[in-house]
Amino acid sequence: MIKSAFGAQVKQLRTEQELTQEELSQRSGLAIRFLQDVEAGNKQASIKTVFKLADGLGVKPDELLQGVYKSWQKAGKPE
Repeated sequence: MIKSAFGAQVKQLRTEQELTQEELSQRSGLAIRFLQDVEAGNKQASIKTVFKLADGLGVKPDELLQGVYKSWQKAGKPE
């Protein structure tokens, strides 16, 4: 649940800025395949990855996590 919510948040912010996955990959220093997996909810982002993505998107890390936290709360705080 958290992986998919985080991936959706990354994708939303990326598309709002009209960035391709390749552009965000270059800006963040992350491999494009890893970024694709994060956006698809297949990979769990470490705190370092959150920081790199936030930097690549030009946002604060809490902007990436705020929506994820709200989704987690609405889902009943599953483990």
